[in-house]
Amino acid sequence: MIQILSKRAHNLLHSPQYLKEISNGGLPQSSPKWEILTDNSIGNELLSDKILTLFYSHASSSDLDMLLLESISRLVVGRNVQFLEKLSFREVENYLRDENHLSVFDQTIIGQAEATFRVVKNSLLGAIIFKKILDNKPQEGEQKAWEELSFLEKNQTVKTIILKMNSLFPTGKMLELVLVEDDNISLVPNDFPLHLGVVEAVLGSLYIITNQKSSLKVVAVQ
Repeated sequence: MIQILSKRAHNLLHSPQYLKEISNGGLPQSSPKWEILTDNSIGNELLSDKILTLFYSHASSSDLDMLLLESISRLVVGRNVQFLEKLSFREVENYLRDENHLSVFDQTIIGQAEATFRVVKNSLLGAIIFKKILDNKPQEGEQKAWEELSFLEKNQTVKTIILKMNSLFPTGKMLELVLVEDDNISLVPNDFPLHLGVVEAVLGSLYIITNQKSSLKVVAVQ
């Protein structure tokens, strides 16, 4: 806790507004779980959707994890997805300062704090996209474990998801799938407006990873 210097940050940790009790017996989660309500009455473009409410749950003992989850949640409720997409670590840090000239984090954890911010932001964007995909076309049948899929199934199903993600953005040259091999997914990013970590988060929501040492990795290729 001593590495988080801001009193405002400590107050957020002690009195979270968007934390929801974990219903899985407190078992560790590899990433945050989100419950989100959005309003897409403006149109079909994902970035224009307004975030009406959200809650997160995460069995983490890290104050840094929980602080960034709570801070981002407070900042994005009532805003559209484009605000979240453009939200920077510096903006969150400024929000948490007691005074403009006072640091929020000890210098020894600045890099870790920024990395945690990216993970939380990507997980929230991924959850919003996942919800949008399900709203448009609910999942059919049982959720399969990633390791149970054949080479062909992995490539076909990831290609389908990439096409669905591309359809949420109106202009530009979008993501192209190159190859899925084992846990590695190679994509050409082109003009896709979101970080590839968001694609990882979406795919992580779609497939069960039964091997705790495995995780899906999305890499950019030219």
